[in-house]
Amino acid sequence: MFGHKRLISILNNSSLINKKRGSKMKILIYGAGIQGNYLAHSLNKNKKNDITLLARGKNKQSIDQYGVKLNHTIQHKITVDHFKTIETLEKNDYYDLIFVTMKYSDFNSIVEPISRNNSAVVVFVGNQMDTEALKLSILEKNPNKTVLFGFQNTGGVRKDEVIKILRINGGNMKIDITKNRSKITTLLDNVFQKTHYRWIAKPQLDNWLKSHAALIMVLNSLDYIYGNDASKIKADKSMLNITSKAFNEAFKILEDNGYPITPKTQRILFGNPKIAKAILKVVYSLPIMNSVQGNFREISSISKSFIKFKNKSQTRTPNLDILLSTAETRED
Repeated sequence: MFGHKRLISILNNSSLINKKRGSKMKILIYGAGIQGNYLAHSLNKNKKNDITLLARGKNKQSIDQYGVKLNHTIQHKITVDHFKTIETLEKNDYYDLIFVTMKYSDFNSIVEPISRNNSAVVVFVGNQMDTEALKLSILEKNPNKTVLFGFQNTGGVRKDEVIKILRINGGNMKIDITKNRSKITTLLDNVFQKTHYRWIAKPQLDNWLKSHAALIMVLNSLDYIYGNDASKIKADKSMLNITSKAFNEAFKILEDNGYPITPKTQRILFGNPKIAKAILKVVYSLPIMNSVQGNFREISSISKSFIKFKNKSQTRTPNLDILLSTAETRED
C-alpha cells in the first residue's frame, strides 16, 4: 500500500508528465464581467487551454445560453465563444492558473475561497490600491500560494448578452513578476502562446497600479457626479477646476508614502492642473467615452483604501476631499 504522501507525489508527477505530453492547461477565470469575458476570449485562441468561467446569476445564465459574445468596437467584428461555467470554487477543484477578474470592491470577499482552494497560482487582475494587504490576507491562510497581480488594457460596456469591447491590437496583461522565476514564467508563456495576447513582466507593477487607481479614483468620481453626462461635466467649470487640482493632491499622497507615480508621463500631464484641465475637456469631447463603463462601488472602495495612505501624509487635499465627498453623497 502506498502512503498518502507517496500517492500524492505519484499523482503530481503523473500530471507533470501529462503536461509535457501536451495535455490541456486548466484555467479558471474567476469573474465573468467585461475583463473576465475578454480574457477568456483571448486565451481561448490557444487550443491547449481548458478554460472555465466562474459566473453567477444573470451573467452565468447569459454565458450558458448565448456564450461569451463580444462586439469589438475598433475591429468592427463580433465573436462568440463557449465555456464551461461554475458558481463556486471548491477546495479540491484544481487549476493550473486562476485569474481573478472581479472588481476591487469584491476582492476581499473571495480571500477565503481562493485561500482554501488547492490551486497554487493566482493572478488578481484589475484595479488595485493595496496589493500588500490582499496578498498578506491570503498567505496568512495558505502560505503555499503564489499570489501575483496583473492589469489588462481593455474597457467596454455590457448591453444584455453582448459586451461592447474597446481594445487596441490583441491586448496585453502586465504582471508583477521578474523573468527569472522560471516555473511561473514558463506557465504564463504556455498559457498565452498563440493567443495574440501578450503578458508582460512588470516587477514594479505595484507603483503603476497605485498610480492608476489614484487616477481613476479622481476621474470616475467626476463621471459619477454627473451620471457620465459629458456635456454637464464640460459645462461645470468649477468642478473641472477642482478635479484638475485633485489629481495632483492624490499623487502627492502616494509620493509621501514612498510610491512614485508611474509612468512619469502621468505625473507630468495630470499633476499639472492646467494641463489636466485641458485633457479633461478633450476627453469628454470624444465619443469613445461612451464605450467605457465605470463602477462607482469599485471607486468608492479604492477611495476608502486610499485613506490609509492619506492618514500617513501631511499633504492637504481640499480639492480631492470636495470631489470624493460630492461623489459619495450623490443621489441616484
